[in-house]
Amino acid sequence: MVSFAAESDDYVRHVKPLLKARCLACHGALQQKAGLRVDTAAAILKGAEGGPVIAAGDLANSPMIGRLEATDLSVRMPPDGKPLTPEEIGHIKAWIAAGAPGPRRSAPPMRLPC
Repeated sequence: MVSFAAESDDYVRHVKPLLKARCLACHGALQQKAGLRVDTAAAILKGAEGGPVIAAGDLANSPMIGRLEATDLSVRMPPDGKPLTPEEIGHIKAWIAAGAPGPRRSAPPMRLPC
C-alpha cells in the first residue's frame, strides 16, 4: 500500500526530479529494465522483477540505496555517467525513512505496449 502524506514535498521537490533526470531512460514508461519503473512513488513501492527495491520507513531493507551508493560499476545505479551525489542520495534516503509518501493524485502507472 502506498503511503500518502499531507505534504510530499521531499518526493515532489527532490526525489521525483532526480529520478526523472537520472533514472527514467531505463526505468520509465518506455522501458522498465529488471521490471522496475520509477516514475511514480507507487511504482517504486511496487518493486522490480526481483522484489521490492525499497521498504518504506526502513533504509536497511531498501536495496535501492545499496545500488545508488555502490562503487562497483557492475552494480551501481545509474550505471552511466557520474554517480549520484551524497546530497542526492540523502534526499532519497530521507524520503524512504519518512515512509516513502507520494502525492495523493499519483495514479499507478500503466505499462505501455512494446
